[in-house]
Amino acid sequence: RALHRAVTSSGFDAIIIGVIVANVGVMSCDYWRMEEDESMRSLYLGAMRMFAYIYYAECVIKLLALGRSSYFSDGWCRFDFFLVCVSLVEEFGVDLLSQILPVPPFLLRVLRILRIMRILRLLKGAKELRNMIVTLALSFPSLVNVSALLAIVVFIYSVLGLNLFAFLAHAEIIDDARNFETLGSSALLLLQCLTGDAWSGMMVDAMVSPDTFRCSVEEGNCGSWLPLPLFFSLP
Repeated sequence: RALHRAVTSSGFDAIIIGVIVANVGVMSCDYWRMEEDESMRSLYLGAMRMFAYIYYAECVIKLLALGRSSYFSDGWCRFDFFLVCVSLVEEFGVDLLSQILPVPPFLLRVLRILRIMRILRLLKGAKELRNMIVTLALSFPSLVNVSALLAIVVFIYSVLGLNLFAFLAHAEIIDDARNFETLGSSALLLLQCLTGDAWSGMMVDAMVSPDTFRCSVEEGNCGSWLPLPLFFSLP
């Protein structure tokens, strides 16, 4: 009973949250080619192993205090148990499997990436943040409708670009890969324009004139003033 009161107390949760914050801080110290620095690498691995053992101890203590049924009936406890299993597989299971089957490096990277999910435990004590996430989840159907409307707008402008600017001479922005010659490439070019990435350069290329010596009236690949309303209305 005393153990049950301890693991369900706010102090125990505060300690675990502090451990998680410290763990995330240590994980942020990782960098490319750390293995070349033996002292830093051993210090990093030792700290990560210490945090893993703390999580193992937390899992065992909660199982003993709450019981198996109460422990696995709680969503956060199931989430912790999953991350503990991932840590166990990464620390012990990979070495055992590598003796039988070749373990791809991609699997190790996936297991390491899953460790960052432990920061989601901070949501347990952050009520306002949980409410914000719930609000985002509830607004997802509306976001789908907005995305559908945006897709329709991009489709309309893509068809306009295909019919008005498919003949343009290739230049700096409008080139072999990004142009209005097909519906797909036109849509990709307009999506780039929506992000604000060099949209003014696209407009200049679409307004190319014979004076720039980049197009020819005889070939019919010069631009006009039509891109002005198109590009100014799309962003």
